[in-house]
Amino acid sequence: MTPFISVIIPTFRDWSRLQLCVQALKQQTLSKDTYEVIIVNNDPENPIPSALELPENCTLTEESKVGSYAARNKGIQIARGNIYAFTDSDCIPNRDWLEQTMLKLKMLNVDGVAGKVEFVYVNEFNLSSAELYEKLFGFPFQRKKRNGEETKNLVTANFVCKRHLFQGCGLFNGDLKSGGDSLFAKKVISKGYRIIYCGEAIVKHPSRYRIVELARKRQRVLGGKIDAQQNHGNKEIYPFLYKVLEEQARRMRFVVMKNQDDWPTKLKLLYAMSLISVYYVGEAVRIKVGGRTRRY
Repeated sequence: MTPFISVIIPTFRDWSRLQLCVQALKQQTLSKDTYEVIIVNNDPENPIPSALELPENCTLTEESKVGSYAARNKGIQIARGNIYAFTDSDCIPNRDWLEQTMLKLKMLNVDGVAGKVEFVYVNEFNLSSAELYEKLFGFPFQRKKRNGEETKNLVTANFVCKRHLFQGCGLFNGDLKSGGDSLFAKKVISKGYRIIYCGEAIVKHPSRYRIVELARKRQRVLGGKIDAQQNHGNKEIYPFLYKVLEEQARRMRFVVMKNQDDWPTKLKLLYAMSLISVYYVGEAVRIKVGGRTRRY
C-alpha cells in the first residue's frame, strides 16, 4: 500500500500562527497528493477569519471538548491516511519534514518517529530569562538521543507514526489538557512498539519570551499531571508538588554548579526558575481548594 499521510493540527484561537504553519506545509518536498492536512478548531465559538487561506488538500473541522488531545482524537477519527503526522498551530515544519520522517519509517521499519523540535527566539543573541530556561530545559529527551536511536518519549509538536499504533493503543487521553504525550508514549512502549528519534525531521517552535508565558505553560503541565493522577484515584496534590519543586531545586543546583554559562546568564536563569516555582505553588493551592486545571 502506498503511504498516504494525514497531518493533524489542533488549534485554539491561534489563526495567525496557524496560517504560517499551513504555508510551511504547502511547501513540503513531498507531492501534495501524498498527504492531507486536518485542522481541528478547539474553540468552535471563535470565528474562522475570512482571510485564512487553506490549500485544497486541507480540511477544517471542530471539536468542542476542551483540550488539544481531544482535538487530535477528532482529527484521527476523520483521517484518511495510513500515516499520521502531528504538529501544532504555532510550529513551522521544515520543507523536508514529512520526507525525512517517511524515510526513517521505511528504512528502519519502526512504528513511529519522534522528530526534533528547535526553539526560535526573538533575538538569539540576547535571550530573555524565559528563553534561556527553555533552551536549557526544554525537550530534554532529544538532547540525549542520537539520530535513529530508539526513544521512549515523544512530543506531539513533532510526531509521525503508522496508523496501527492507534489501532493497537487506542487514542490519546482526551480528558487531559497536558501530559498526554508522555502517557501515550508509555502505552506505546509497553505494548512493544518502536519509536526512533530523528534529528533530521525538524519542526521549529517559538520559545516563550516572557516568564508569565512560561509560567502558564508550567501551570498547564502541572494541571495535566494532577489530572492524570486523579484519573488513577490519587487526589493528593502536595506530595506531587513536592516532587516538582524538588526537580526545580535540582535544576537550580545544576545551573549554579555545572552549567558553563557566565554568572549574569546564571542569575537570569535562577530568576526565571524562582518565579516559576512560585507559580507552581500558587497553582497547586488553587487546584487544591477547588479550582479547575487550566488549558493554556
